[in-house]
Amino acid sequence: MERKRFGVTYFLRKARTNKAGLTPILARITTNGISKEIYIQCSVPADKWNQSKERATGKDKLCQQVNSYLDDYRARIRAVRQELIAKGYEGNCIQIKERLQNPT
Repeated sequence: MERKRFGVTYFLRKARTNKAGLTPILARITTNGISKEIYIQCSVPADKWNQSKERATGKDKLCQQVNSYLDDYRARIRAVRQELIAKGYEGNCIQIKERLQNPT
């Protein structure tokens, strides 16, 4: 039986920093060595991002909201994957990305 690998990581797209100093966060969904990236409609100042923890650092309200959103988004990705597997699909990153972008 083939082992199924699945992972979600967050990272900043520093080349897209806006005038306000906010940098968009992307989610990278990886299944069995294939990955897809998704803009998650969330931004944070680049100096308040800890890549090793994949979290915003700081105690201010923005950082708390960003971290809460990241937790919710990761849970949503996992729920979509479980839903796809329950329906008999493979649940790969392409299917997950399509379902997240077009929830029908």
